[in-house]
Amino acid sequence: MNSLIETIIKYFCFLYNTQGFKFYNSEVFNESEALIDLKNSRIHLSFIRERGDVFIEIASQQEPIAWYDFYLIIKYFLGERAKEYLLIQNKSAFLIEYYTQIEEIFSINNIGETKEKLDKLKLKSR
Repeated sequence: MNSLIETIIKYFCFLYNTQGFKFYNSEVFNESEALIDLKNSRIHLSFIRERGDVFIEIASQQEPIAWYDFYLIIKYFLGERAKEYLLIQNKSAFLIEYYTQIEEIFSINNIGETKEKLDKLKLKSR
């Protein structure tokens, strides 16, 4: 759990420093697997440490049951260039650069269309 918290603090502190995110849930599954959830009034983010890697999932406050792998969000914006963003520091850089656009696609006005596009992209990626 400590290494996941350290990763969030090191790479994603802007979420709680400037975007109003709060820690709201955490679970430890064993020594190397843990989950920490953050949310603000618009977006939920789940950070999962599993087998030494950190994965991120994202959901809208408007559709809190529809979670998407963060890599899919990167692919939504960048297409095949998404492969350049597998490292955690690159995911952080992407989130900093695209945060406003991500928030917009998950807004109440756009979530329906976004969900459709992401579901199609998910099917294509299999």
